[in-house]
Amino acid sequence: MNGSKFVLLFSSLAILAALFLIGSNNGWFNKNPPPVFAAHTDFEAAIAAAHESDRMLVIDMTASWCPPCGEMDRSVWVDPDLAAYLTEFTIPIQIDVDENQELADLFNIKTIPTIIAVDVAEIEQSLELDRKAALIEAPELMLWLQTLDASRHLLRLPHSNNLPQPATPATPTQDSDDQ
Repeated sequence: MNGSKFVLLFSSLAILAALFLIGSNNGWFNKNPPPVFAAHTDFEAAIAAAHESDRMLVIDMTASWCPPCGEMDRSVWVDPDLAAYLTEFTIPIQIDVDENQELADLFNIKTIPTIIAVDVAEIEQSLELDRKAALIEAPELMLWLQTLDASRHLLRLPHSNNLPQPATPATPTQDSDDQ
């Protein structure tokens, strides 16, 4: 092996090692989910909990090697206001797409992170309300989830044909005596 190839190989290995160390120190390869996801680790159990409690299911599709996913774990999911909202009003679950390829396929995951909001009012007929496929900040994420949660309740309001009808304007009638 000549000198230039050796230098190139050594430089490449040094860069990879540096990236690994940087990623390790920044939590890019963190396998421990944020505390907000601790209560629900099984997907089927999370669906049942969402159904029983009439809460929206919030799914975070992630991977341990994904830098934006790691950033969300470090700065978004740990936001105190967002974590309180998620704990009180939703059933949050984090799914690693590498460990759960079947779920990634089921939800047609093309990019990560992807956050999916699901209404599980009828356990046999879940409804995906919306999804965000990007790094999203905590205030924006909370507003999005609150809006979806409110709209899912509106979608469930009973529709009735017995609603009051607007009054029909009176039409003048001719009196037969006037003719």
